Amino acid sequence: MRDGVAITHLDLPTLTGSKRQIGWATTVRAGRLAAWTANPPPRTLRQH
Repeated sequence: MRDGVAITHLDLPTLTGSKRQIGWATTVRAGRLAAWTANPPPRTLRQH
């Protein structure tokens, strides 16, 4: 699970639900966060 390694340093809340739900959510979470980490959205400048 390469994507899981990419997000191990993040302090994410524990997933709850059935084994199947947790497995699905873990896979989705890891994939989305790994993709976001590899290609983060552009930062916007805040105007004060």
